[in-house]
Amino acid sequence: MKEALEEAVCLSASDRSPCNSQQCLQQSMPCWMSRRICCPPTRVGYHPAKQVLAAMLHALLLAIVVSVNVSASEWPYPESLRQPAANNEYEFRVAPVTRDKRGKSFGACRGTLYERKDNKLALVWERSLINDFCPNRFCVANSGKYVVTLGEWSHYEDLPIVVYGANGSLVNVYGRLRQLLPRFPSNFMHSGRITDEGIPSEGRFGRNWLRHSLFFFASNDNFFVVRLSNGEILVFETHSGEVIDEQWKDANRIFPEKMRNYEDLTCSLPGLVVKEALRLASSELPKEKEDGQFVLSQCRGHETVRVLKEALSQSISRIVSTPNGQIRQYPGRKAAKEALMAMGEKVPEDVITEEKVETKN
Repeated sequence: MKEALEEAVCLSASDRSPCNSQQCLQQSMPCWMSRRICCPPTRVGYHPAKQVLAAMLHALLLAIVVSVNVSASEWPYPESLRQPAANNEYEFRVAPVTRDKRGKSFGACRGTLYERKDNKLALVWERSLINDFCPNRFCVANSGKYVVTLGEWSHYEDLPIVVYGANGSLVNVYGRLRQLLPRFPSNFMHSGRITDEGIPSEGRFGRNWLRHSLFFFASNDNFFVVRLSNGEILVFETHSGEVIDEQWKDANRIFPEKMRNYEDLTCSLPGLVVKEALRLASSELPKEKEDGQFVLSQCRGHETVRVLKEALSQSISRIVSTPNGQIRQYPGRKAAKEALMAMGEKVPEDVITEEKVETKN
C-alpha cells in the first residue's frame, strides 16, 4: 500500500501518452514526464496545482526582471529635452523623472514653456506633466498657446496625445492609442477609414506610430495635424483637444466659422504636409531628416511637385565653416532638389544648394 501511494507506473516515456494511473486521473493532470515514474511521491501537504502556480509565478517574475533590464538597455535614460516652435519664438523643455523618483512620485516629470525675447528665454508657464516618466515627443504652437505631447517614454501606445493650453492648463488626454486607432477601423471615421495597417510593432514597446509620422499645427494653431507613416491623417481641434470625426462634425455644424476653417484646412492639407516634410528633410537632426525624406518619398502628385519647385528658390540658409573657408548652405533647396530627382522630375541645372562665402579683405 505504501509503495502504491509513493509512485504510479505509467506507459513508457517513448509512447508520449497520457498517464492512466489512478493517481493521475484523480488529480486530472496527464503526465508527460521523460521518466517512467510519472508522478512525484505522494506526501502529506503536496498539492500539484499549487506547485504549477508557483512555477508560473516564478517564470513571470523572471520575465519581468529580464524585460526591465532589456528595456533599460534599449531605451537609454533621457536627458532634459527641448523642442522649439517652428518659428523659433517659443521653446518647450521637459525634465524627465529621475531614477530615484520613478514610480514613487506622480507629477515628478516637469514641463516648461519659454518665449524667446531679444535672444533670451522668458518663462511663460511651468507645470507637472501627467507622464509617468516623460513624453516621447512634443510640439509647440507658433503662438505659444498650445503644447501637445506624444506618447510615453518606452511605451508608444500610452498617452498618445495630451493637449496643454493657456498657462499649462490640461485641455484633453487620450490615454491609449486604441482610442485613436481602434481594432475595428469602421468605428472611427475621418475622410474614410483610419486603420493601423503599416504601423510597425516593436514588441513589448507597442506599435511605433511615431516613426516616420508628421506632427504640426495648422490654421493659426486652431488645429493639430498628425500624418501617420501609412498616409492616414488625424486632425485635432486644439481648443477642445477633440479628434475631428463624424461626431465632431455633427456637433459643430451650428458653428459655420469652425466648419469653414476645417474645410479650408482639408483643402490645403496636401501642400501643408509637403511643406512640413520639406522642413524636416532640411533639418540637421538625423531623425527629423529621415522622417521628412520618408514622407516626401510617399507624396507624389502635382501639388507636391509644385511645392518642391517653389522651394528651389528658398532664401533660408546657414553658414558652415570648413577647412577651405566658410560655405553658405541652402538646406531647403537641397532637400527639394533631391526629392524632385527621386521622383524623376527635371531640375534646373542652375539651382544653387551651396556657395562659398566671399570674405572681405
